[in-house]
Amino acid sequence: MPVEVQERLCRSVAMRPRLRIFEFVKEPVMLVSCADLVIAMGGYSTVCEVRSFGKRALIVLRAKPRHEQAIRAERLRDLGLLDVLHPDKVNPPRAD
Repeated sequence: MPVEVQERLCRSVAMRPRLRIFEFVKEPVMLVSCADLVIAMGGYSTVCEVRSFGKRALIVLRAKPRHEQAIRAERLRDLGLLDVLHPDKVNPPRAD
């Protein structure tokens, strides 16, 4: 993620005390278990952890170079188990 996007995200979260940003989490299971909503990429382990705790989830796909995340996440979406956002559709409003 470009530095300017990271900085903008950090400023946005600083004004919302219920939100936190973690650059890296070695063992995310505890965070997932406590979360109200998980926004994550659609890797196999991530999706399994989210589903094992029955959490609401928005999966932002990595559609290239492989399509395995899209296949898995879209099937789970079709079953009503999570929501999916394709990276081409990520378009946050600009704060100028």
